[in-house]
Amino acid sequence: MQPAWVAKHPAHRFGHLIYAADAPSTAHVVSLARSRNAGWVYVTDQSDGVMWTRLPVPWPNPL
Repeated sequence: MQPAWVAKHPAHRFGHLIYAADAPSTAHVVSLARSRNAGWVYVTDQSDGVMWTRLPVPWPNPL
């Protein structure tokens, strides 16, 4: 749960970096990030400690 002050700011000021997500969970984690006022969301399937070194494996668009 985010602090109350988050709701006082526009969503574009917040981003969520989500790692170790598989294709079936992508829609859920993006929806959760949006409900927590995240204007930017990056989801990757990587979980090996260098999560941001490549784009995630292409998945069908779940949204």
